[in-house]
Amino acid sequence: MKNVKKILFYLTIFILIISWQLLSGKTTYDYFWSYGFSLKLANGLVAYRDFNMVTTPFTQMFFAIFLFIFGKGIHIYIIFYSFVLTLICYLLDVLYGKNGLVVVALMFISPNILPIFMSSCNYNFLLFLLLLILILCERKDVNPLIIGIVLGLSFFTKQNIGILFILVDLIYSFRQKTFFKKLLGIFIVFLIFFAYFILTNSLYDFFDQCFFGLVNFEKENNYHRGIYFYLTLIIFGVSIVYVIKNKSLERFLLLAYMFIALPLYDCAHFLLSFYAFVLLFEERRFKIFSKVSIQMIILVFQFILLGNIVITNFKEEAIYPNNIKYLNYFYHPKEIIQKNNQLATYLKKYNTSNIVIFDTNSMYYKLTNDYTSYKYLDLLNNGNFGRLGSINPIKEMRQLDKNTIYVFNPKLYNEYDKYSGSQLDVYTLEYFLKHYKKVDSILDFDIYMSRSEL
Repeated sequence: MKNVKKILFYLTIFILIISWQLLSGKTTYDYFWSYGFSLKLANGLVAYRDFNMVTTPFTQMFFAIFLFIFGKGIHIYIIFYSFVLTLICYLLDVLYGKNGLVVVALMFISPNILPIFMSSCNYNFLLFLLLLILILCERKDVNPLIIGIVLGLSFFTKQNIGILFILVDLIYSFRQKTFFKKLLGIFIVFLIFFAYFILTNSLYDFFDQCFFGLVNFEKENNYHRGIYFYLTLIIFGVSIVYVIKNKSLERFLLLAYMFIALPLYDCAHFLLSFYAFVLLFEERRFKIFSKVSIQMIILVFQFILLGNIVITNFKEEAIYPNNIKYLNYFYHPKEIIQKNNQLATYLKKYNTSNIVIFDTNSMYYKLTNDYTSYKYLDLLNNGNFGRLGSINPIKEMRQLDKNTIYVFNPKLYNEYDKYSGSQLDVYTLEYFLKHYKKVDSILDFDIYMSRSEL
């Protein structure tokens, strides 16, 4: 009976996570971009060479495999991402009991209206899953070769945290027989990925965006202010002191994961770091609540929040399913659907798929209309362009066909100053506005072309 209750609990969690994603109505944020990157890979594009990413590629490749095999609709991505998140919840329960369930509850906290697993990038959660698998393997004395493979995959999930996992684990294993087997497992993973980069002619671009450009990313996106910066400092200070006094491989791994908050000190990244902080103090049990009561609080709270989203989204006329390519079962407001249709109909008169879109919904418009993908211009974020920074997107702009159409939402630029944490590359945008000519307007958008084409 106990096992039946546990199965029902995690089945409910799985369904809740799927429902959150399908009914969210959000076509912006890192969540939607993460799906877009995996879809591009499933469609045959090559990461770094054909489109820019600042993180190592395992997460997007992992989900791209399922999209390639089972279908490219966002519902396929959501099912497998939900499985990953549910597995995280299960392992938290198995490894940490009540403390783990508290972290499960934190996963549903909404920093940006949405639960954190939608407000943050999927690679942060796949990395968290790899951390829990790593801890489980170390506790169970699993074959060190497998541990090495998990360590290698963690590096290719998020390089700056993965390298910390590798250093911590290898230092702890240095004088043990497991050291060389772990090293071999890491080497195997590195060999596979570097073979892929060489075969796809993307090795330099990989290094440029994921390593050479990290200094530029940190410089452009480091915000040493706000409550989350100070909260992060507090939990870091407490954790470092605690781990030094209570040394263990597991605690050092958890401390390493906490560095995920750097350098973006916002609510989502703070909560990700706070997960590990809660797990560090495993022996400090939450005695006020029983395990069952924590589970019930999680479910009741989530049903209330999800119910609110359903009522909000469907109280007015809704189109669901919506018959939009890739997004048929993904609810989004009728207004966005109509705007997309109007924009697509308008752009057909230019008889070109060479469309550059500067808007927070640009990935949505690109995917649903099969517009050409661009290496730098699709995601105009500071720090995403390698060591040359804004020079790369400007150079790409100059090299485009003269008949390329630019769709620009003025709100993107006008509202920039209101959001101090924005990653928008204003320098490239200002270059664009200075050197390209507005030729028309439609809806919220201004249409631009190269001056030489006018």
